Amino acid sequence: MKRIGLHTAALFVIGLLAATCAWAQDLAELEVDHALTLEFETPHTDWAQPYAGETTRVLVFCNGRGTVARNIVELMQRFDVDAEAVFWIRVIDYNNEIWHGGETGIARMLKLLEEDWDAYIFFGLGMDQLSAEQQYKVLKPVSDGAGIVFVGSNDERVLKPENRVEDFDAADVAPAGEAFAVGEGRGVRMEALPAIGYHEGWEVEYDYWAEGFGRSVLWAAGHEPQMALRIDAGPGTFAWDAAKTLTLSPMSAASGANPRVRMRVRKPGGPEVTLPERALPARAFSVQVDALPAGEYRCDAWVVSDAGVETWATAPFSVVSDLGVAMVRLDQDWGEVGDSISGSVSLDGAPAAGDMLRIGLFDRCGRLLKQEIMPAAGERDFSFEIETWMPMLVRVDAGIFRNPAGDEPARTIDSAYEYVRVTKRNQDRFNFLMWDTPGGALAPYAEQSLVENSVTLQLDSGQPPLLLAAYDVAWVPYTTRIMANKRDDGTMDPFCWNDHEAVTAHVRAKAEEYLPSRRHGVYVWSLGDEVATSGSCLSPYCAQAYREYLEEVYGSLDALNESWATNFTVWEQVGLSKEGDNDEANSLAEGNYPRWFDRKAFQSYNFVQFCQAYDEAYEEIDPGARTGFEGAGRFERGDDIDLIVRENDFWSPYPGVADEVIRSIAPPDFPRSNWMGYTKDADSLLNRYWRMITRDMNSVWWWRWDAVGRFHGWLAPDLRPYPAVQEILRDTQIVRDGLGELLMDLEIDDTGIAMLYSYPSQFACQVEDGPSYGSYESSHTNFQEIVRNLGYQFRYVTDRMLREGEFDAERYRMLILPRIEALGVEEAQIIRDFVEAGGVVIADVRPAIYDGHCKPLADGLLDEVFGIDTSGRAAAAPGTATIGDLTIENAKIDATVTLTTATAAGEAGGAPVVITNRFGDGAAVLLNMDSGSFPKLSTEGAPEAAVELAAELIGRSNVHQPPVSLQAADGARLRNVECIRWPNGGGEVMALFRLSGNRETATVELPEARRVYDLRTREDLGTVRRFTTEIIPNRATFFGLLPGPVPEATLTQPEFPVNRGAAPAFALSVPGADSRYAFRIRVTHAGQPLDWHDDVVIVGAEAEDIVIPIAFNDPLGDYRVEAIELFSNQAATATLRVN
Repeated sequence: MKRIGLHTAALFVIGLLAATCAWAQDLAELEVDHALTLEFETPHTDWAQPYAGETTRVLVFCNGRGTVARNIVELMQRFDVDAEAVFWIRVIDYNNEIWHGGETGIARMLKLLEEDWDAYIFFGLGMDQLSAEQQYKVLKPVSDGAGIVFVGSNDERVLKPENRVEDFDAADVAPAGEAFAVGEGRGVRMEALPAIGYHEGWEVEYDYWAEGFGRSVLWAAGHEPQMALRIDAGPGTFAWDAAKTLTLSPMSAASGANPRVRMRVRKPGGPEVTLPERALPARAFSVQVDALPAGEYRCDAWVVSDAGVETWATAPFSVVSDLGVAMVRLDQDWGEVGDSISGSVSLDGAPAAGDMLRIGLFDRCGRLLKQEIMPAAGERDFSFEIETWMPMLVRVDAGIFRNPAGDEPARTIDSAYEYVRVTKRNQDRFNFLMWDTPGGALAPYAEQSLVENSVTLQLDSGQPPLLLAAYDVAWVPYTTRIMANKRDDGTMDPFCWNDHEAVTAHVRAKAEEYLPSRRHGVYVWSLGDEVATSGSCLSPYCAQAYREYLEEVYGSLDALNESWATNFTVWEQVGLSKEGDNDEANSLAEGNYPRWFDRKAFQSYNFVQFCQAYDEAYEEIDPGARTGFEGAGRFERGDDIDLIVRENDFWSPYPGVADEVIRSIAPPDFPRSNWMGYTKDADSLLNRYWRMITRDMNSVWWWRWDAVGRFHGWLAPDLRPYPAVQEILRDTQIVRDGLGELLMDLEIDDTGIAMLYSYPSQFACQVEDGPSYGSYESSHTNFQEIVRNLGYQFRYVTDRMLREGEFDAERYRMLILPRIEALGVEEAQIIRDFVEAGGVVIADVRPAIYDGHCKPLADGLLDEVFGIDTSGRAAAAPGTATIGDLTIENAKIDATVTLTTATAAGEAGGAPVVITNRFGDGAAVLLNMDSGSFPKLSTEGAPEAAVELAAELIGRSNVHQPPVSLQAADGARLRNVECIRWPNGGGEVMALFRLSGNRETATVELPEARRVYDLRTREDLGTVRRFTTEIIPNRATFFGLLPGPVPEATLTQPEFPVNRGAAPAFALSVPGADSRYAFRIRVTHAGQPLDWHDDVVIVGAEAEDIVIPIAFNDPLGDYRVEAIELFSNQAATATLRVN
């Protein structure tokens, strides 16, 4: 599970001591949580719905997590039952179990107990969780005539063995469980809902359990049918091709007018035969059923009148055959696209002349995708190629058919099947990931609801359940959780990360353990959440690895001695400054900052190389493996962000400044996201969602699918999306309509501005008087806000990129140095060269006063560039800074700075501020104050002089004016709005995003007239330079800005009609386009959308193929294929005729 931090945990425990529940909700929210709605309808039998008898009101006590409460909704779908629930829950992340809502929840329960109920249901719970008063409020009405039902639990104080009722006769509709008298009332004890795994016909098996459950509830409430119906299946076993006689006996008359009998025969996973409806006769009558495939069947019958269902009955029977499918043997139960699904089918018995064997591949919906038909024989081989359009789960079904004389259709004698997983990773699409997987008999319905509501990935420990493949959901296995636990002797537990023999054995065992995950299809391999992202220990293995690391970093022992002020003569002498001081706290205390920093840097490196061991092991079993971690790593904690991104294949931290570095330096296909789901209201949740999109993330990760209490899950206990989730889905529909995939194809415009992330500066800012100037992270945050509030964007570069020659100086006009206090000589020279060649650098305070290992320098490495002299490393001096008309109170100033060749635009207590120096063809600007001292440009109180100063400083780089101008209703500059742009050939995608604040109307002015498409309102605004839009806090509004109208797309259909079983390809293109366009592909037949094909395609001038597989049992006729373009909402259409 996701774990909360220690400080949060401490506060939570205090809250538990203070009250029943620190997050107790108000009554309105509890009603939302407890609501048992019919919004999400699932396949079911209307056993007694509508019912000729009374509506039954029940109060249910059950667990509110998982799929438990859904059983009550399933009851309501099948029977005329009104239900209210009281949830017993386990508190998320803790072992505490409480009545949901704490004291408020108990008050709600007591209010419900004052109402009249026909029955009380304890589903998976006993009465022990109720107080004596609450138990009395249940048992008193039961003893007076109400009912009580225990499912998977019991209370012998209530259901006493001596009060068991067993004398039911043929005219009674008895409960499915054990019946009891409870005073004047009735009680039933049912066994727990059986474990029903995902397989063909699971929902039919559940339907019969639900029938017994409903029958028991109605009996306990005294609302059982007033007439009975009996079904007699005679011998109970029939030959498959023999006539099967079933006798139905009504035991009394119906109460309503026009009584009729409805009947059907079905088996789980098999055919359903509906028999003709007939008027209810006065006495027993028989019906005949012809040939049926071998298997276990039930006959279901209802008496229905104008008043509703009068009664019903169900009875089992068996169908057998002397010819059957003995086994479907698979060579392999999984395969990649391009592999084969192969094996053999063996029969039991002797086929008759003309008997045929069909081996087919079916999808979850029962569509026959591929088939081979051959004469039935003792054993037959088969092989099918796995194609890209196939679902992640196919059923290999072998059926024996006999063709009767004449024109009658072939009849199935017997069949058997096995499942095959088609390995898919979903790495080429925008994804929505859900933590955890549903469990219990109703897990498939929960999974269906998740998928219908945007989920494409799921993460959990262990192996992916089969139902994920059925719903085409790829997997993120939580394979381990890397922690840096240590034994008493300071060595890592269970082994040192540098004990290569132990590490290799461990990671290979993990890879072997997770082979089933690999076969399913892994999006990314998770090494855990909230992991230790750095670590070392006192083992000899770590000591040797540390020496090797230092030798690689320094190159020579002399260089190390120079940095550490040591006199080692051989590398074997190099180690910790003090025995047992794993973190070099001694060096930090003594001011030997390089020795302390190098240990910290090694610990981060050590973590990354340990991750690499897992990566190599997973790649051995999965060539498409991408290994990393999530929910861990922070900008301010000293994690080497550049190294993590370089050496890992994915990283999904919690939201923070690190996101900006990751999106800047990671490869385009690097999976990146944040976790969200830790609040309940739509505004805050949408804020997190849209922040991910505007930070160029290619997936959204939600914790978790089911939750009540502190957080809300994606689904409520009745499996509908929570109201806030429904609002999220509405607001983000454009992402699923193609925006997500389109942005993955593009790159955020950096407007010529780079920002430097310096790993050693994280540590330099912590030593001596560095903290007096604020934190390293806050400096970055402040500069980001300044740049964004002026309408610009930026891209990070790193100190390692400078050293590795990866800095593209030609791309940028400006380089911002937020608290870059530590810098190596090589990196400093690159910055000098950048400025000399015409670039502009801006720093806030104390640039390059330490070297790349945090060693203090007599002179700053960039002093000449900035035209200053840094005579010391003094603490921040608070003062009032005056720069022209701008006054900044409580600025944190470096008073030791003096000017050499630079000039200052202002001063603070005699110290220069906003210092500018020409250097070569470029310029350097030093604020000489903490960037946090600068007014927040996003706030209403920010002086316009501060805006003008910031704009003037950025303007020194000759960066073009902000590409978009935003004005408020009064004509003033619109504050607190980000403008993010993704160039797209001759056009672009633009987003306006206000993370907080008020809603207001804005006027948008573009540099030139563009065809503007508003993706929020789905309007074509025409070709304009100025337009108005609503700025909605927490919600991003996207626009397509194009040179002209969206070009007409071409969807080329096959020239000739196709037959069933074909997979025709349509060619989609936008002729002449120099941009990329997103299209949502929809297929309809007879006006009905087909959910088996719903895809997004990104297309330009070059055509892309869209394959529409037609199953052998799909309907004939015309299929309409639509390619709906994202910006214009216009569709290119084509018709496919299936013969």
